[in-house]
Amino acid sequence: MFNNILLAYDGSEHAQNALKVAAGLAKTHVATLHLVHTPQVDTPPIVIGSYVSMLEVPPSKEDIEKAGTFIKDMAIAEAKAEGVELASTHILAGPPARNILDTAETTNADLIVMGR
Repeated sequence: MFNNILLAYDGSEHAQNALKVAAGLAKTHVATLHLVHTPQVDTPPIVIGSYVSMLEVPPSKEDIEKAGTFIKDMAIAEAKAEGVELASTHILAGPPARNILDTAETTNADLIVMGR
């Protein structure tokens, strides 16, 4: 029924639960499991005089890679614990929804699994 399953994963408790479901489905359907993660690096407030202002500074490539690698490694370990190898991992910058849909297309995903 499913050949390619895409897991949208951010490391949250909901994502960890979604990984367990996706791993179970991958085993049941002998499907490949792919992971997509879009790191969302927090921008700390910058104080200017008596005002607090948020600067819209996009995260650097290094920030994205560091955050993404941490989450990817966590997902790989959790998938192995569930008895599944990830066929591919995708760490992308930008809007998460667009990245999930683009990766679903790229991996020919039959199903997208994510937390809430």
